[in-house]
Amino acid sequence: MVLDVNRSDVVERMLKMHRALLMLVYNSNKDSPEYIRKLSEVLSPAFEPHVPLVRVDVSSDSKLLNLLEIEDRMLPMLILFLEGVSIWRQYGLFYNLAYDKQAVRIGVKRALEVRGLKPRDLGLNLANLLL
Repeated sequence: MVLDVNRSDVVERMLKMHRALLMLVYNSNKDSPEYIRKLSEVLSPAFEPHVPLVRVDVSSDSKLLNLLEIEDRMLPMLILFLEGVSIWRQYGLFYNLAYDKQAVRIGVKRALEVRGLKPRDLGLNLANLLL
């Protein structure tokens, strides 16, 4: 189940609670909420239940930008956190589900490999993101 968050205190708690977390950060006043919702639903089976997928709308809490160390012009953005630290970021989207799935699959896999981890070490099934 994809979670929707729009408060910095909730994001801080989630980063402390979960070993790994994938955030889809966007501004609902600028980015397409419909596409963000579709993309998160497509990505969810590859990550959950072991790595929660969280949609973070920064439009109502400016502290979120500082907390996540991003600027509004960088959105939308995907961020993979491991042990509370950002290990992968994808700036922008293709707005094509097939391309975005591939970008996430390749980016997350590479970010984990660099740290000596495999997707299955986190319970991920990135094969769900193949075309």
